[in-house]
Amino acid sequence: QARSYFALALPHRWWLWGIDIQLDSYIDEPQLRYFERAANEMKPGDRVILCTATPSWVDADMEPDAYRNLAYLERVLIRPAGARLMLTLTGDHHHYARYEGTGDMEGTHKVTAGGGGAFLHPTHDLRGEIKLEVDKRDAAPQQYTRRACYPDVDSSRHLAFGAPRLPLRNLPFMIVPAVAYVLLLWAGPFARTFETRAGRSLADAAPTFGLADLLRGLTNEPVAVGLLMVVGLGLIGFAKPPVRWRRGWRKPLAKGLMGVIHGGMQLVGLVAVAWLSTRIASPANGGWFTVFLLLAVATLGGLTAGLIMGAYLALCNGIPGMDTHGNEAFSAQRLTSHKNFVRLHIDKAGVLRLYPIGVEQANTKWHLEPDAGPSEPWISPAGAAPKIHLIEDPIVIDG
Repeated sequence: QARSYFALALPHRWWLWGIDIQLDSYIDEPQLRYFERAANEMKPGDRVILCTATPSWVDADMEPDAYRNLAYLERVLIRPAGARLMLTLTGDHHHYARYEGTGDMEGTHKVTAGGGGAFLHPTHDLRGEIKLEVDKRDAAPQQYTRRACYPDVDSSRHLAFGAPRLPLRNLPFMIVPAVAYVLLLWAGPFARTFETRAGRSLADAAPTFGLADLLRGLTNEPVAVGLLMVVGLGLIGFAKPPVRWRRGWRKPLAKGLMGVIHGGMQLVGLVAVAWLSTRIASPANGGWFTVFLLLAVATLGGLTAGLIMGAYLALCNGIPGMDTHGNEAFSAQRLTSHKNFVRLHIDKAGVLRLYPIGVEQANTKWHLEPDAGPSEPWISPAGAAPKIHLIEDPIVIDG
């Protein structure tokens, strides 16, 4: 394979095409010419398996341009040759999901098998039905129904509520909120309280630090106000509304509302961290008070902010009807379960079978095999080999 795309003639008039969508941009001219030549070699009745980099069909109803590359290939190259696109395969999303065509598209399939990804992606946020417009001259859009997914919808939603583990699964992440909490408190509440109480030591002032001091410092100190605005705008920008709220005026309103809710949760955490940190550090005197206070704010702030963000992600992704922030909620947990891959087989009669294979838990520990032969693996699982199973019965595709 000399290029990033290919077209292979398989037995029994099957074709395997692999396209390069170049980070979801338009297909370049040399690639189009290549597939035009491949299409010229096809005959009426030939069947095509198309491999692409991302499951653009799942976003086609919200992003009309998402499916443009696949629609173009089918409309301009495959159909005019008298061939039929029977199976579209992709990865990118780290789960298994299969959509089957209905009506005129019965017997065709769209399959995502991205089970080799670094972490698991949810399946409960996938649409049950999708419509794809391939050609405006068609009587109706193509319709597909979700037939199977791995993990199943209930298991996926259950896993979403594990997102509050974020700080425990991603210790380096705690550095960012820890720094933010330290800057917010030192720029306002702590500086105002501990530097303006003349005649009192820091250790004496700390036990009396309360909510009024915190709010006064955050609202009266310009630096603290500026930092709050930056953090607030960041949380609004981070917010990802549910699909049904992403059009027109609803999108900015939903982003603002979600950002305010998340910001309110973090503000409660800031109050708790400030109060608890001053109590932890108050027994110390002099410079040691500042050291203990800094350590307490950084440690508690990183942990608290991480827990709050994890809770926000769990609610946004786990609550039925929300189903958003799936990538963040699952990447935060670094889940390595529910691996999958597929195998394809064309029998002597020309029938294609797709075997979706699941691996509940992948191995993480391995033994070196220095004496292995040239055709044998150089590593083997430490302990029992991972158990594999069929995610669903083999899919029979006979165009």
